[in-house]
Amino acid sequence: MKRVSVAIGLLSLAASLAWGDVTFNLYVNGTTDTALEVAPGGSIQLWVRLNADSGEQVAGAAYDVQLPMEGWTLASREYGDYGWYEEDGTYDGSIPVPSGTPIVILDSTYNGPSADTPDFWFNTARSPYPSTVTGWATCEVFEIAVPHGTTPGTYSIDLGNPYSYDLEGAGFDSSAQFFDLTITPEPASVLLVLAGVAVIGAGLRRRR
Repeated sequence: MKRVSVAIGLLSLAASLAWGDVTFNLYVNGTTDTALEVAPGGSIQLWVRLNADSGEQVAGAAYDVQLPMEGWTLASREYGDYGWYEEDGTYDGSIPVPSGTPIVILDSTYNGPSADTPDFWFNTARSPYPSTVTGWATCEVFEIAVPHGTTPGTYSIDLGNPYSYDLEGAGFDSSAQFFDLTITPEPASVLLVLAGVAVIGAGLRRRR
């Protein structure tokens, strides 16, 4: 009897999910690079690419963009040009909408699962209804500006809570990737270090 119950449960789960797997990938815009270096005060332009190359017919999608900390600026974003509803008041639940940028992402503005993951999110459908997409497709392109004073190091920009569905509303098995952003010292700081090294070197030569 227990085995029958388990089997029925598995069938119910299968019925709620469409066949296949959809992956959301975060790259440097126009490339398949998953890492980049930038100095504080600089900006990066990234795009989210949807991979449904197993034949899934994707009618709608959603995910969070989770930044490593608050204070970074969402300078711009665009997804209407890539075949998605944008600011139509019905299908588009993305926050913030493109016209709401630029905006500094803070814990008090657009939060994801917790206050520790300040982010923004994509949540919309293919346009016009009832169109779908399969294979590789662009979800959006956005630009992030890194504040001056950001501590050098490697930070992760994550795509969280991925979800995609077909025209009947059945969800595909969805997953998402992350992006490594390395913050390098600001040019002025590098020049100061080099100047310091030069002064020390000159002092050593004089002693000799």
